[in-house]
Amino acid sequence: MGDEKDLDVSDHDLTHLAGGLGKMRDHLGDQVRRMSTLIQTIEGGWQSTAGSGFQDVQLRVAKDAVRVGELLRVVEEAVRLSRDGFTDQELDTLRRMRDEESHIDTTAEAKKLLGGGRSKILDV
Repeated sequence: MGDEKDLDVSDHDLTHLAGGLGKMRDHLGDQVRRMSTLIQTIEGGWQSTAGSGFQDVQLRVAKDAVRVGELLRVVEEAVRLSRDGFTDQELDTLRRMRDEESHIDTTAEAKKLLGGGRSKILDV
């Protein structure tokens, strides 16, 4: 257990990982939109408050998906930057990305993800 901190990971593996993270983010958004479409299709038949209760759960799921999507975006960018080693400027970029994450209106982005418009949060 020395102080060796270099990881033996190829550029190809890092590129593949970053691409996989991007695909996962896209897949997550697609699944939330699919869930929303299915719920909208069946909720007209609900005769009780179950429909509105389920909409609340659906919004919470979408908000969580927005948060996870943003974290995947940050990790994807970090993996891409790590291929050539981090410069001080790249480290600053990652810090700014983390700071921006706290300013995201997850409710607005979740509503867009559920069909109220096009969410930009899962785009890179």
